[in-house]
Amino acid sequence: MEENRNDSTRSANEGEQVVDHNEQQQLHNDPFYTNPYATQPAFGHDLPFQQEKIKQSGLGIASFIIALIAVLLGIIGMILSVAFAANVSEDPQSLIRDLENNDPSVLASVMIAGLLMIAGAGIAFVGLILGIVGAFAKNRRKVFAIVGIILNGLIVVGIVALTVLGLVIGAANV
Repeated sequence: MEENRNDSTRSANEGEQVVDHNEQQQLHNDPFYTNPYATQPAFGHDLPFQQEKIKQSGLGIASFIIALIAVLLGIIGMILSVAFAANVSEDPQSLIRDLENNDPSVLASVMIAGLLMIAGAGIAFVGLILGIVGAFAKNRRKVFAIVGIILNGLIVVGIVALTVLGLVIGAANV
């Protein structure tokens, strides 16, 4: 005849602990219970480490967008400058005649081009500051901040270099 054995009535001489099903259920409901026979996680962490999704730095995104706007203003300014230079190169005497007749509309494209480039340099400087602040933000991604720093820095350095070059050339011709 077979013996009907229950987990709670097992004998202790088989090398197993005598544990009641109710006790097992209570152990599994305990939040601090760890199964001693389960595989242990690597690197000694008790629970799997769930990393929160880190958001992009808002200041970094603003810096990047400002850099794109500054580049666009610079391109428009250069196009206007080239258009003015093309008009002057066809008939340089017409520029002198128009200036003698006090016609300021002749220089409008050059003035607008200069203002666009100055405005581009000004907002690029603001974008550079925003990028630096965004790069030091904690718990934020820094990709856009770094790209904004690079683009805005190149724009500011380029405008300063062009200004110094223009001053040197102007001083050499005097």
